[in-house]
Amino acid sequence: MAITFAVTEIMLNTGLIVEPPQDGMTLFIGSNNSGKSLLLRELDAQIELPGTTAGRTTRWIRQALPRHGGSSEDFIASLEERGYRTWTPSTAEHYVSPNGAVILKDSMPQRWTSFSLAELTPFLKQTLWTENRLQVEGEVDHWDPLLPPQSKLQYLYEDRAAESRFSDLVHQAFRHHVCVDR
Repeated sequence: MAITFAVTEIMLNTGLIVEPPQDGMTLFIGSNNSGKSLLLRELDAQIELPGTTAGRTTRWIRQALPRHGGSSEDFIASLEERGYRTWTPSTAEHYVSPNGAVILKDSMPQRWTSFSLAELTPFLKQTLWTENRLQVEGEVDHWDPLLPPQSKLQYLYEDRAAESRFSDLVHQAFRHHVCVDR
């Protein structure tokens, strides 16, 4: 079984409850400066750290309920399928999340079962704000190949099969192949 991760309910401060479709897309549409980005930032904060709005004023979101499915074995398999590799700086294997957090591989099953959101969401979602969406991969510090990859380009450099899959997807969308210049 594949893993799933979704927001099942968003309660706005007005009391309105939005239930995003599980197999679809939810669009927030409005004019410039109407609060779309703020709503998404508040949603992002709720997904990463549920309940963090207590005592804080938010403009849009009172609560968001994330849900996950699949086994811990499926979760670990999905990490490896998406290019995450274990790293052994000492005697125990670790995973390094996209935000740089180090998580012991042996603790992953318990974390998935208890769904420790703050620790696992970097592996499950990626927020692409304008300022980091346009970041050039060339701005990443020099990479030591003995350490885990810290950027998407480094993952592709390390895994030729992932590079090939990525190139196929780019070709489907844009009719051009891409490759890592090694």
